[in-house]
Order: sequence, then C-alpha cells, then structure tokens
Amino acid sequence: MSEQEDVSALRWNNNVAVIITLVSYDYILQFGKEVQFVWEKQWSPMSYLYLAVRYLGIFIAMLGATWGGLMYMPESSYVTTRSLYIQVLTVVDL
Repeated sequence: MSEQEDVSALRWNNNVAVIITLVSYDYILQFGKEVQFVWEKQWSPMSYLYLAVRYLGIFIAMLGATWGGLMYMPESSYVTTRSLYIQVLTVVDL
C-alpha cells in the first residue's frame, strides 16, 4: 500500500469514528427523555415502532458499516476516498 493510500485510509476511518461518536452522543443525550416518554409509559404500537426504528436501525447501520465496506479495507479497491468524492460530486451535480 502506498503512502497516499495509507493517508486516505486514516482519513476515512477518522470520518467514520467521528460519525459514530456524534450518533452515540445523541443517543446518550436523549436517553433520559426516552426513559421518561417511552419506557415509563404504557406500551403501545408506537412505542414498539419507536424502539424498532431507534435501536434496530442503528444496529443495521453498524452492521452495514463494518460488513458493507464503510471501514477501510485495503483488499477492496472499490472503496477509496477519491471514488467516493467523485460519486458525491456526481450526485450533487444532478
């Protein structure tokens, strides 16, 4: 792996770490309200839906991030910062 690829890998993994930190911070901040408005109230279909969206969604996102290629894997050449940047520019231009 070249030095440029190493730098790209570090930047990509740092970005993923920042996103995970921000989402975790949001979950910690909102946990008190969640206990007050969801866990201590009578269970309803909306309670189940809220919990499914909140926790199953983050579980699927983390699973997809680790197995789906968000984390930098040198053996998978299709995940590069440059190709992602080009894809983002393409979508923005549409």
